[in-house]
Amino acid sequence: MQKPKAKAEAVQIEKNSRTAISQAARDIVEATKIAIINHLQNTFGQQCELLIYKEEYLKELLKVVLELIPGNKTIEVAPELVQKMETFIVNSAFKDGVDIKPLEKNDAKISVTCNDNKGIQFVLTSKDIEEGLFALLNKDLVERIKNSREG
Repeated sequence: MQKPKAKAEAVQIEKNSRTAISQAARDIVEATKIAIINHLQNTFGQQCELLIYKEEYLKELLKVVLELIPGNKTIEVAPELVQKMETFIVNSAFKDGVDIKPLEKNDAKISVTCNDNKGIQFVLTSKDIEEGLFALLNKDLVERIKNSREG
């Protein structure tokens, strides 16, 4: 009788260990991001004020997508961004023919669908945004390093 109980405990311990390792890995990634941002702020000081943030990146990306997809559009964004994006669109030239709705059970940050032609849709995930944002930061960082060496 002790053998099945010991096996069940071993399986549970292994499961708990995997969960702990997974959480630790996520924590390390987040800590690394914070350390990099802090290092950039210490290195470049005031210039960091010019770095683009995720929300600004979303807005710029949304402008381009709205220009490229013709006709009336429905935009679905994460619930926490609905109000900000609605304000942004109302204040921009895109307010006519654009409806904004919160996404339901989806990890995408933006989904744009053309109401006139259901075949046209653009979906952008938060991972895409993060990768694009870090690509922009890296490009900017390389340019700044080159310029500081030349100067």
